[in-house]
Amino acid sequence: MGTGPDFSYCSVLRRDSETVPCLPQESPGNAQPYTQPMNTKSLDIRISVSNELGTKRTSLAGFAFLDSGFLSGKLLHTDGLSKEEEVLITAFSFTGCPIAARTSRADLNPWVSTNGSYRSERVLTSDLFQVRSALVSKGMGHHIEMDLQLQISGQVTGLAPIIRPFQEHIIQAGIGLLNGKFSLSFGHASGPVEAIAETHYKLDIQHEVAPVWRNITILTSADERCLNQVEQIDLYGDQDEAQEDLVRKVAVAVPN
Repeated sequence: MGTGPDFSYCSVLRRDSETVPCLPQESPGNAQPYTQPMNTKSLDIRISVSNELGTKRTSLAGFAFLDSGFLSGKLLHTDGLSKEEEVLITAFSFTGCPIAARTSRADLNPWVSTNGSYRSERVLTSDLFQVRSALVSKGMGHHIEMDLQLQISGQVTGLAPIIRPFQEHIIQAGIGLLNGKFSLSFGHASGPVEAIAETHYKLDIQHEVAPVWRNITILTSADERCLNQVEQIDLYGDQDEAQEDLVRKVAVAVPN
């Protein structure tokens, strides 16, 4: 996974000239307490990772900047949890917080009306491994708590961070039931590992939901204590616009 850049005190300059901190925390020097903006939710994700050898537990804490679709947090290193398993977690953690999404129309995002509360199940499959997840998300004011369970089977040795931005297409399967599908590429010494994810979302809503496309960019870096993760999500109601945006993002993407 390598050391990579330190996201602890960095900022990202948005195209709308809004500067968004990657991770709200004290800066070096004259530190000041962080005041959480109204359009921001703090995140606490409890994570369990199971395979044939047993179950390991860890946690991810961070923030979701709802309007800008920007998420940032730290996944704690846990004894027994491999770097490859940490990489797999990144494909499930912040991608499981769809309430944070930059979009031109707020009504495109069905998670806004649930305050971030919902349930989902996801299956991520490659030629080397399969990961099944179950997630429960509870929105409470300006805070979201999530329980994420992963079941890993197959060979994940040598798996490296996600290589480039990717796109999830989400359609309605019934009132309150949404299906999402995306493909992504993990790094690996022998070449990229392609994987396909299918997700079933359950929301407490009573209205129709139009098809949407989520463009997702994930960046990570590791230090001695944790894996730093930042994620950008852009939500579109038009497939052509979504594809144009994805092409631009892939063109300038810097691999982890």
